[in-house]
Formats: sequence, C-alpha cells, structure tokens
Amino acid sequence: MDDDRLSSLPDEILSYIISFLPTKFAVGTAVLGRRWKHLWTRVCNLDFDNTIWGCHGAKSRHRKPSCSTRRDKYFGFCRFVDRVLSEHKNLDSLKRLSLHFEEGYPYSYGNRYLWLKMELGSGSLLEEIDVNFKAEDGTGPTFPMHRLPEFFYTLKHLRVLKLDGVVMETGSSVFLPNMKNLQLLRVKIVDGESLGRLLSGCPALETAHLETDHMKIDEYLHRKEECKLIASLPCLKNLTIVRFHCITHWAIEAPSIEHLHLRSVVAELQFLGSSKFPCLDSVTVLGSVGMIWELCLLYFLQQISNAKELSFSWQPLVRLHFPSSTTTPNFFFFFLSLIKFG
Repeated sequence: MDDDRLSSLPDEILSYIISFLPTKFAVGTAVLGRRWKHLWTRVCNLDFDNTIWGCHGAKSRHRKPSCSTRRDKYFGFCRFVDRVLSEHKNLDSLKRLSLHFEEGYPYSYGNRYLWLKMELGSGSLLEEIDVNFKAEDGTGPTFPMHRLPEFFYTLKHLRVLKLDGVVMETGSSVFLPNMKNLQLLRVKIVDGESLGRLLSGCPALETAHLETDHMKIDEYLHRKEECKLIASLPCLKNLTIVRFHCITHWAIEAPSIEHLHLRSVVAELQFLGSSKFPCLDSVTVLGSVGMIWELCLLYFLQQISNAKELSFSWQPLVRLHFPSSTTTPNFFFFFLSLIKFG
C-alpha cells in the first residue's frame, strides 16, 4: 500500500503529533522533506533532556568520557537549546516545558540555566512545567542551585509545576489561579514566607508533594531562628510532606483535605480552622519525629478524628509523652475502619 496518510494531514495536526516527541527528535523530523522542515517550530511542547545527548558523563563499560568530550557535548546541547528557542515561531503558545539535567560535567563550563530566562508574558499558555536537576546517582544536584525566573509564579494557565534541584524564592507577586498539582523535590527554600506565598497563590491547588533534604536534621535541631509557613488551601485534597526540615512550624488551612502523608517531619504541624476535615479519608505518619511532635501528636489526632484510615510507624507512638501539667484532649474516631502500626 503506497498511501502516505501522514502527508494528507494538515500542518497543524502534524506539528501537534511531533509535539509528543523529545524535542531533539521533533527537530530531527526536518530531514523528512521540504514540508517537514519547519513543522517542529510550531510544536506546543518542548522537552529538553541532556541525557539524550550523552553529555551526563555516565561511566561506560570500558572508560569514562573525557572532560573535553563531556564539555563539547554539553556546549552542543546548549547550542541546540538556543537554536530551538530562537527559531520557535511562538513561545507563548507552548503548553508544556520540560527541562531535565543530569550532573556529570563541571559546572564552570556554562550556565545551564541561561535559556530558562526567556521572557514569557502573562498571556503564556503554558500548562505544565517540569524542571529537574539531579546528580548521576539521582540523589540531587551537586552543583550550585539556580533560582527560578519570576515569570514562573505568574503563569495564569499553569496547572502542573514540578521542581527538582532548584532554589525557590518568590517575589511579592504570586498568582497561579489554575494550578492543580505542585511537586517540590530537593528544592531549597529561602524562607517560609516564599513557600507560603506560593501555596496561598494557588487557590485551586488539589495535590501538593513537598519534599526536601537540603537541611539535615542536626542543622534543624541546632538552628536558632524559626521559619514559619502559613497557607490557606481551600481546594487541597492530597498533601504529602517529606522531611522539609527547613520549616519549623506549619500552619495550614485545608478544609477539603482527603489524604495526608507525613514522613520524617520534625516540625510542628497545625491545621487552622475549627473543621475536623469531613472529607478526610486516610492519614499516614512515618519515620522519626522531633520533640515538638511528642507534645502535639494527640492534638493532631484530635484534628484528624474523622479519618477512615490511619497508619503510623511505631517510633512516633513509643516516644509520645506528656508533662504532668498537660491535659490530654478527648476525641473519638467515629468513622475509623482501618488502623496500621509499623
């Protein structure tokens, strides 16, 4: 059968189809013919991944790539990114922007963030941003973290924001009215106010995964200053907090929460408002806890007494104690159907 069905499709459809390829391969379709030469310049997704270029410096079976080889590949990758951004017909029409870097070559070879500084106006149609800087072993960045451009925090159509290995410092203006899903992994938080502004600036947020380990537990226990976070999240349904030792006090208003997962959280967690979360379905508390939790865990249980499922690791419970002057709160789990102890 000699029919070329692809050629019968409009240019807009072809551009949409190749949008789902990694950008390196989308640009590569230009060699298919004269008609294809500029189709990639109208793709609605940009997916940059330096590991596809082989410039992450991973060890081969016989030898590790030389420093100059990694440098050349890195510069080639940067030139490619610059070319894509300069030749793309309408950056404001982008729907998804993905930037993945894997460490393995000297940081001094260039600013791997320079092309993130493109000026996207408030009218940008970006719906998803995924920024990931990680080491070869996947543990996180081994090079100086970079601050996000300010335009990230004012994208009106943004629905998904995933950040890994960056510094987050928000300005006074943060408004992401359509944000539904926020994931912060190995993100360095400058202060609690920045994170609080980000969370409160997402009135439609439904899922938040907050995880970072840039501050070790010893640093947390010996720190002198407090770092408080206050946020109102009226639509939040799923909240996960892992470590996040940089925050000493969480004060969150989340009346619609359904699933709460806490792991190795040593800070004080306070839920604002008088509601006992009528929609609460499951609560999981895992890992070690700090002294503050030893004094407030029962009050936390009182707040989540509408939960249907509870799961606790053993350590938080065996460390629980109260001073003789402390009054134990009264509460009942009327809807509890499952409880697990690790």
